[in-house]
Amino acid sequence: QRIFEANPASVALTGYPLSQLIDKPVEQLLPHILRAQAHTYLIAGTAVPQESRLLHHDGQELDVELSVSHMPENGGHYSMMVLHDITARKRSEAQAHFLAYNDPLTCLPNRQGLTRQLRAVLLAAEQQQQHVVLLYVDMDRFKDVNDSLGHDAGDALLTQIARRLRSKVHPNDIVARLAGDEFVVVLASPLTACQPDCM
Repeated sequence: QRIFEANPASVALTGYPLSQLIDKPVEQLLPHILRAQAHTYLIAGTAVPQESRLLHHDGQELDVELSVSHMPENGGHYSMMVLHDITARKRSEAQAHFLAYNDPLTCLPNRQGLTRQLRAVLLAAEQQQQHVVLLYVDMDRFKDVNDSLGHDAGDALLTQIARRLRSKVHPNDIVARLAGDEFVVVLASPLTACQPDCM
């Protein structure tokens, strides 16, 4: 379980010069939290690539796929570990997931994101017998801004409105942009100042 050879791609991927890789325990290339899992792969091998993380020489963690094959030699065996950098793929997946549930302009939840978060809020409110307040916010004459000042000005205004709405509510509350100039604010935090019969 110590490195006795590494190709130039491994040197480039890990950031270690070859002299520092040789005789290094393989597990030291992985974050502490993944070392027990990796130990299993090193002992048993894994023909199917497994997603893991690599600890670069500079301390940065990279997303990788690894596979480990055992090769017989002189009555024993050595292991060959293949690492594949999947950082770009994981970044694309994360971006696609973000855009599925968030508005790219304001970074607020979109309609799908609001629906998903609202389910959890309503369930928690029902269990705790608390109120939830939902506000629909629509900007009057927003089209006039786009028509007279251009879409860049309209986008800047929407971003500013989103920032202001977000700054005026509790961190547990939700601010979402449905479309165009339509926003929804969900006051999900407990309304401690309000008695149940006051709404």
